[in-house]
Amino acid sequence: MNKGWIKLHRKMQDHWLYPTGREFTEYEAWQDIILSVNHKSKKVRVKNRILTCGVGESLRSMKTWAKRWNWSKSKVYRFFELLEQDDMIETQSETV
Repeated sequence: MNKGWIKLHRKMQDHWLYPTGREFTEYEAWQDIILSVNHKSKKVRVKNRILTCGVGESLRSMKTWAKRWNWSKSKVYRFFELLEQDDMIETQSETV
């Protein structure tokens, strides 16, 4: 049975109910990834390089995600590996 889908506005991240200042659950982290990735392509300057960040992509570092979710970098890395194993995300390393 198809359960359908819902549309969420990215502004919900600014709502007072959106979790901040505490450790995210894995579900909240997954939802945060979905809400945080680009909805349109744009060029981004990172130090002295211009990178194109496409639709559904993010240029955030493991450190940035860790700080956002109150996790360690190693926990973010393991979580991303788990999501990759389930074909939920693809990661690509960029060194700047």
